[in-house]
Amino acid sequence: MKSCFARPAPPPIDAGTSGGARQPAHPDIAQDLVSRVIDAEKTWRAPALQRGPMGDAEPAAQDTHALRRILERLGRWPGRSLVGDAGCEAAVVIALNSDDLNFQIALLRLLHAAMRQGDATTAQWARLYDRCLVKSGQPQKYGTQYRLHDGQIEMCPVDAPEALDTLRARAGLPPHQDRRAALERRHLLPDPPTVLLRGSRAA
Repeated sequence: MKSCFARPAPPPIDAGTSGGARQPAHPDIAQDLVSRVIDAEKTWRAPALQRGPMGDAEPAAQDTHALRRILERLGRWPGRSLVGDAGCEAAVVIALNSDDLNFQIALLRLLHAAMRQGDATTAQWARLYDRCLVKSGQPQKYGTQYRLHDGQIEMCPVDAPEALDTLRARAGLPPHQDRRAALERRHLLPDPPTVLLRGSRAA
């Protein structure tokens, strides 16, 4: 099992942009990215407590290889103008779940350039930035990375906890307590129902 959780719900199957916006320049790449995340989400759907320790290692490696090939083809981050909103988000999800830190750091630079050009969001960059920090053994900045510890979801160490929600708001991220609650609903098993034996009383 990976030490951190950074997996949002998968992008919508429509690889294009919403409304009347321009269609992506590479719809084939967009569909490939989105399909990979949707396939992987079948494993992620299960609560973390029910998963095996290495259940998603091989698909993650395959997706990392696919993202490398896409970068070689495009020469830059697969941003919204190239693969649409959903394709860009799917590429972020694949990057987050890669096991290759050096590759993730290289991706972070490409994603930052795309963000500066308006081709990716600040929130997307912040998530990958935090992941690289945590995997490098450093405190994260935006509080996007969590881990499972003693059966509970806990946030990986943060550099400035007192400013966390201010930083998250600037990056377009929700308050950290909202994110924690969503992760707990997704990854923790509910308490079993109380069973009363005949003649006993609830405490």
